[in-house]
Amino acid sequence: MTNEQRMAFLMHLESLIFASKIANTDITKVFTAPQWAPFIASGGNGRFFNGGLRGFDVDLRLGATVIQLRVLEQNPQKIGKGGVFSQYAVLAQQGHRIVWIINRALKNDAFMGRIQDGLFIASAPRATYNAPTYQPPVQQNYAAQSVNAQSLPEVPPDMDIPEYVMSSLDEPEIDAALLADLESDIDTGVSYDDFTDDSDLE
Repeated sequence: MTNEQRMAFLMHLESLIFASKIANTDITKVFTAPQWAPFIASGGNGRFFNGGLRGFDVDLRLGATVIQLRVLEQNPQKIGKGGVFSQYAVLAQQGHRIVWIINRALKNDAFMGRIQDGLFIASAPRATYNAPTYQPPVQQNYAAQSVNAQSLPEVPPDMDIPEYVMSSLDEPEIDAALLADLESDIDTGVSYDDFTDDSDLE
C-alpha cells in the first residue's frame, strides 16, 4: 500500500463519516468501497461511539504489518479545561470537519494525526529523553585561558530551520491531557443503539 493509497483511504473514511452524519443514517450499515477490501484485515464498516459519534475501527494491511486504526469524528460537545468547550469542539460546532486518526494498539503517541477540512495534519510524537549520566567537572585553570571571539562560528542569517521545528510552531502538540480527553469519547464495545436514555450521552 503506497503512501498515496493510505492517504486516499483515510480521506475515504472521513467522507463516509460525514456523509452519514449529514444524512443522519446508521453508520453501522456503511461499508468501505470494494477497492479497499484487499488492504483490510478486519473491520470495514462504521460504528457508533459514546455520544453517538461516528467512526471506523479498521485493521489495515501495510505490507507485512497490520495497523489497528480508529478514525473518529470530533465530539462537538467535548468540554475542555475550565469547564468550557475544547478548541476542537468549537471548530466542530462552527462546521469544520474534523476526524482523529488513532492507533488502537498504542497508549503513548496513539494519535497519529487528524483530518481537518480535507487536510491531513500529523501529530508530533512526544519527545523522550534518557536520564543524563553525571560526570564530575574537570578542574581547569580558566584564568590562564583566553577566548578568541573571532574563532567562534557565525550562524548564517538564512539558515534553514528544520521542518519539525516549524510544524511544532504551527500545530499544537497532542499531549497526554488531550489524549485523555479524546479517549473519554471512545467506548470499547458499546454501540449507540445500546444506550437506554439520554443520560448516557455527553
